[in-house]
Amino acid sequence: MGTLHFDEDWFSNFDRTSFQFGHELAAHPALQLDSLREIVLSLPKDQVFASRADLKIDTDFDRAHVDNAIERTLELTLADMATTNAYVMVRQPDSHPRLKPVLELFQNELREYIRKKRETAPKSQLGNVSERFHDSMLYLFISSPNSVTPFHVDRYSTLLLQLQGEKDVMIWDRTDRDTVSEEELESLFGQPYLNNPSYKKAKAREPASHHLVRGRGVHIPFTAPHWVKNGPAVSVSISFIGKTDAALRDGNAYNFNFHARKLLSRLPAGVPRLPLRPVGPSPLVDTVKAGAIRSVYGVRRRLLAKA
Repeated sequence: MGTLHFDEDWFSNFDRTSFQFGHELAAHPALQLDSLREIVLSLPKDQVFASRADLKIDTDFDRAHVDNAIERTLELTLADMATTNAYVMVRQPDSHPRLKPVLELFQNELREYIRKKRETAPKSQLGNVSERFHDSMLYLFISSPNSVTPFHVDRYSTLLLQLQGEKDVMIWDRTDRDTVSEEELESLFGQPYLNNPSYKKAKAREPASHHLVRGRGVHIPFTAPHWVKNGPAVSVSISFIGKTDAALRDGNAYNFNFHARKLLSRLPAGVPRLPLRPVGPSPLVDTVKAGAIRSVYGVRRRLLAKA
């Protein structure tokens, strides 16, 4: 192994707090900017999203590529990212044959890291990581100088790796309910087609700031709010996203709470309402909620199949 370099405590901190790590992907020929330009232009259009780079922290993250569309063609934009004021995001860049073996190596090494750690670490340090990541995917980001990725919350755990340039990644604690409320997280999973939680400057606490340069990466825990400000040069980075077993459970529990809260709000006035326990304090309760919501969706799928 040699592509990834984690500190000793990374395993127990995964999905609990943000932390930095090292990597050696930046030197690979397939991940250089000239190579990536060719790759991006050859991919299906529905895998590539582009917007202007001069956004603000409170820009609507989900609509940024729609409301702030680039003014040139993608080809002209990528030809000179230093001056075209653009932010380009590519979903599943590893679908390209030139990138597939490189990024598969990274993912296989990550799984091997986890397997060996689980074999040797005490149970008290096992944390939330398992060798399996649900719904895992890779993204590629190519950004003009000083570009901003607005405030948002991901439904996944993230490893963000810097390949070129530099950036500051501001990450809030995933348990900070002043910055993002319990109800907003419930909506994020109960109504994933609607907008992300909004940035509330008056209430938001100070986030942890991670400065990334070539060869460094940062872990963004599941549902940890964050935003990104790139440095004075073109930035290239990739991110690996996925859900651990614990994250999958918590996401389903948030979904359960969303629908339960809607049902409770429809009860007639005067009917006693049991308090709805938030996700997190009791993994056992969250497991029951997650199982319940999966059962409901399972029944609905079967009924639709018969219709």
